[in-house]
Amino acid sequence: MLKEQYGDRKVILGIDRLDYTKGIPHKLMAFGIFLDQHPEWSSNCVLVQLAVPSRRDVPEYQRLQRQVHELVGQISGKHSTIESGVPVIYMDASMSHSDLVALYAFADVALITSLRDGMNLVSYEYVASHRNRELPGVLIISEFAGAAQSLGAGALRVNPWNLQDTAKAIYDALEMAPEDRTALHNFAYQYVIEHTSQKWAETFMQSLQEACSDLMEVTASVPPLLPYEDMLTDWSVSTKNLIIVDLLECLVPAKTRRHTNARRRSNMVHLPGELHDGLLKLANNPDTTVIVTTDKSRHTLEEIVGNLPVFCAAEGCCVYRRPGETSWIPLVEDVQASSGEEWREGVEGVFTYFRERTPGSYVEKQEYQCRWYWDNAQFDFGSAQAREVLIHLWAGPLVNSEAEVVVGDRSIAVRPHACSRGACIERLLRRELRDSELRQMDFVFCFAVVSHRDEDVFETLETLLTLHDDPYDEEGEWPTLREESGSETSSMQCSPPRPAAPSRLSPDSALHTPPEQPPLVQPGEEPPAYDWVPKAQQEHMEPPFLESLDALPELANLQPTTADSPMPSDLSDRFNDCACFTLSLGMKKTKAQHTLPHPYHVQNLLCAMASRLPQGDT
Repeated sequence: MLKEQYGDRKVILGIDRLDYTKGIPHKLMAFGIFLDQHPEWSSNCVLVQLAVPSRRDVPEYQRLQRQVHELVGQISGKHSTIESGVPVIYMDASMSHSDLVALYAFADVALITSLRDGMNLVSYEYVASHRNRELPGVLIISEFAGAAQSLGAGALRVNPWNLQDTAKAIYDALEMAPEDRTALHNFAYQYVIEHTSQKWAETFMQSLQEACSDLMEVTASVPPLLPYEDMLTDWSVSTKNLIIVDLLECLVPAKTRRHTNARRRSNMVHLPGELHDGLLKLANNPDTTVIVTTDKSRHTLEEIVGNLPVFCAAEGCCVYRRPGETSWIPLVEDVQASSGEEWREGVEGVFTYFRERTPGSYVEKQEYQCRWYWDNAQFDFGSAQAREVLIHLWAGPLVNSEAEVVVGDRSIAVRPHACSRGACIERLLRRELRDSELRQMDFVFCFAVVSHRDEDVFETLETLLTLHDDPYDEEGEWPTLREESGSETSSMQCSPPRPAAPSRLSPDSALHTPPEQPPLVQPGEEPPAYDWVPKAQQEHMEPPFLESLDALPELANLQPTTADSPMPSDLSDRFNDCACFTLSLGMKKTKAQHTLPHPYHVQNLLCAMASRLPQGDT
């Protein structure tokens, strides 16, 4: 029926609710400009506009309806012909589902000019309706509609306030070559079938769980200051040590780096003589492993500590260098070079755009990630620009990407998920240190100034260097009783209980006391003993069972395990008695155990640790 009615005329479809946010007047005015510029299309195309009425009692909506009717009359009166009829078919009514699907499938162009729109499902329905069409239609969508962020690459995006641009988009859509139509439709249709409501729900729940996890993992209060003397005491008696330090924050505090240009900033990054000698002494100690980390490039780290015999982990610990070597080894082997191509170009474009518009900001491109810093920008303006950067990233190059956005102190980084600092540090330790060396570690010092998303490095170290194996048995339970041989009479000892289990053996369970209620106690009668068994049940007991009760060890000889009781040797071997100190900088909430107020305290602490090494270790 539609084919008979419109013949060979191209059908431009508009389906909107009669609302001032849908931009219906802008659509009609742009269509009128298109007909003025291309009068040959007056008899070869028709705009079918379906406006579903809403809020008819509101005066503003009544004025909007009158304005739309006037525009339709003006266009029809100016461009109508006897042969082809009116160029605009306008309907103030709703339509049945079957008729709507038929109109979707028949239309050659869908024109959406929303001024503000949350998502706009019409665009999705139009794309889905052209699945089996030989020559698919073209979608023209407003850049202010939410669907433009997802379907924009498969459609023509317009600014509905720019009437000339919208009129040109209508002409381009009608004149578009068949291969271009097919390419745009295939892209949009692939997105529609992949990103279903089920996919959206799963992604939303995953994001919600990650947000809740991030919130719950943060400590509820600011950690206490480092117990300086206790830490040095543990250091003095240790035999195998591990030091991980984020050196840049020790050398050049963030407040010092700000308000300086890049050339002057590079001259400020150097090792003070006393700190250099202290790190050299620590690194030369055969029982101490020193790892220097930074988010900066490998070139910057080489300039600072390149001559020291330490492990250098640069670019957020994604790459590292062994002491005395010059080659860098990746720690993110599962991330191929091509995995970042889908988002890197777009991310670099966004960062470059805001670098040019944010004085004092700069971009640092690394092998696995890209960072935008605004160290030298004015705080209020830089914070506002950072929010805009995040909006552009999430709505642009990262809309369908698996990349991860890391918001730091005056910086924003984009990287693959496999580049977390905790995971990279764990790979480095397992690769360079044998399991036996990790077991022997009895002192760990980790100072890191990282974003919240990378603070898992603290928990990773505590877990890796304090517990090596599962302390439970294969069935997930602690052994309740263990028999020691070597004496004439074997004795039963309680092993350490599982945290959720009771810490002592119940007498009832040992004596198999029945659950029946005892008789009432008469006045003056003493209560029964704790191992009392009803007389009626004793008569029915078989002699072997009574003998087995007598054969049980005395409860007095069963010593319950307390917190002060020594742990059995087979379980203590699974735990590493390691003094682990994790530190962060400044009085802020963090997952680190302790904090220091200023980076110079970290410098002094490292020098003090070096001074307490034996004099022979140089």
